Amino acid sequence: MKITNFRLTEVIGKNAIDYKFRALVDVETGCLWFKKKEKREIFKHYIGYWHYTETGEMACSNVDNLCRAFVAKNGKELENIEI
Repeated sequence: MKITNFRLTEVIGKNAIDYKFRALVDVETGCLWFKKKEKREIFKHYIGYWHYTETGEMACSNVDNLCRAFVAKNGKELENIEI
């Protein structure tokens, strides 16, 4: 499974304690001719881990790296980014 293209879509909450984040990622599964690429929505609570919204299954740690890259490109923390 390869996860790419992190896009923050929504920040919910009024302060750091109750922030919730929603994002979209591209998930590629399979190999060679059987590759399948789809967009999946993920969410996390302020101090939690990223999870898929459809299944509740925990997303891999690669999402945290993509999120850090997103913050670095935008020059702000997640809660201060305007969507």
